[in-house]
Amino acid sequence: MRIDVALAALILLTAVAGVIPAAADQGVSINLGSIKINEPLIRGQDYRLPEMEVSNPGMDTSTYLMEVRAVRDQDALPLDRGWFSLNPERFELGPGDSQVVLMVLHVPDDASLGAYGGLVGASIVPARQGASVGAAAAAKLTFEVARPDSIISPLASWLKENPLIVYGLTALVVASLAARVLRRKFTFSIERR
Repeated sequence: MRIDVALAALILLTAVAGVIPAAADQGVSINLGSIKINEPLIRGQDYRLPEMEVSNPGMDTSTYLMEVRAVRDQDALPLDRGWFSLNPERFELGPGDSQVVLMVLHVPDDASLGAYGGLVGASIVPARQGASVGAAAAAKLTFEVARPDSIISPLASWLKENPLIVYGLTALVVASLAARVLRRKFTFSIERR
């Protein structure tokens, strides 16, 4: 009987008071969903990642911290925070404001070969000590660290960036082979009369 009275009182209180809507005073959003680097990365190199725009969709001014995190239960190697330069790393945004964050990935000389994956994003820094619920938004980042193919890899990249040289060298080789074939098939002699 006590449970029925307590339940009836709760229902009556809810009906009288109405439902109070909740409003988010703090928030975070980013402009990237995922970053997938398709070409293998080489040890000892720096790579500029796409810029990330962090926005405050909330009603209060908030402080944000850029983070790099591993994702558990994945086959990829975890991201290492020390490999990243995030500029700015910590910043404050008013309601509706945005901040562009420049991201550079440095693959160290001793990096393990293989596929890497994790999250890069922004989280709200709690305003006070103790237990709190914060918001965060992150983009999934995936890439592979591979061994360079000695001189072939840089040469292939250079030729890919300079297609006119490739076309010119190809035309020169074809013309040279054609001249050789024609010289063997036909004999020309020029005489003076």
